[in-house]
Amino acid sequence: MTRPNVYLDLPQALFDLVPELDTVRLDSEPRADCGNCVRVAAHYGGDPEKPWAFDPKVHCCTFQPSFPNVLVGRSLRRGGPGAARMKARIAERRDMAPWGLYAGKAFDDAYAQNHHRFGRAVELTCPMWSGETLGCGVWPDRPPVCRTWHCKHTRGDDGMQQWGKIRRLLDLVLHHVALACVAAGRPPLDTDPDATWEAWYVWCADWVDAHAGGLRGLLRSADVERHVQKMLDGAGPPGVIPDVVIPSLTHWERDGDRLYLLGYSTFDGIRAPLDVFAFLALLDGRTPWREALARANETLSERLPESFVEELFRVGGVRSPLDSDHPIRPIAVPT
Repeated sequence: MTRPNVYLDLPQALFDLVPELDTVRLDSEPRADCGNCVRVAAHYGGDPEKPWAFDPKVHCCTFQPSFPNVLVGRSLRRGGPGAARMKARIAERRDMAPWGLYAGKAFDDAYAQNHHRFGRAVELTCPMWSGETLGCGVWPDRPPVCRTWHCKHTRGDDGMQQWGKIRRLLDLVLHHVALACVAAGRPPLDTDPDATWEAWYVWCADWVDAHAGGLRGLLRSADVERHVQKMLDGAGPPGVIPDVVIPSLTHWERDGDRLYLLGYSTFDGIRAPLDVFAFLALLDGRTPWREALARANETLSERLPESFVEELFRVGGVRSPLDSDHPIRPIAVPT
């Protein structure tokens, strides 16, 4: 069976432990192209000073995740630049435990003060950042938070929520696996040399590969089964835009010679001509959007295709009037 692209490079043990990962068919996220960052302003012609524009020197890697021992060991075992970065991180002798590596309080405090600069705060760059094509020096062994975060989602907010379920499931599985390694092995002491810690993490990766079948009973707990069911619930194709929609923008702002329209996410917006509100103002909860679009296109500075409205629906900029109990009000046209 060919696995969905979204799961490539996950440890085989995770598929052995949670077979449902092989059955769920969640869409990949082609809009979030990590090899050619779509949030760098030069990619889409926007203002690099806007908060949704990532710094090309770091992209979205202004976060320092935790690495369970099995992932640290896989990276060390793989060798190459990623192993060198992991060894350098171990050599710092901070925020390190037998269950894995973690960011620590200093980073948590700095991130809390600068989280609004995500993608721009170079001082928060992950130590695994390489600046190469994919940016991450340990890409095949990156942890769940990095594997499941995307700046854009094919299924909009539904996709973002689905990825969140998968992240929580993988975090839970890896948490149990990391603790099982600690219980089964002989963890090093704080005073042991770097080489001993490196060998420990590699042992964890080897041990999990050899004992995945035996660990399955550990993970067949109520918590894991509940998270598996949550992951499977609601997975499906992108939603179909209804005939009648109303505006549901959360924010809009000028970005160069365009407007940047936001719905469910700061990062997954859509750029539009400055007079786009002449179209949005016609979406009154009764008029079909295709009819409103045809009328607006008679006066707009540039014709908007139907695909524009479909994309606006995907990012949550318009929605069905039946999706909320809030009363429908005409949208004001900015002056």
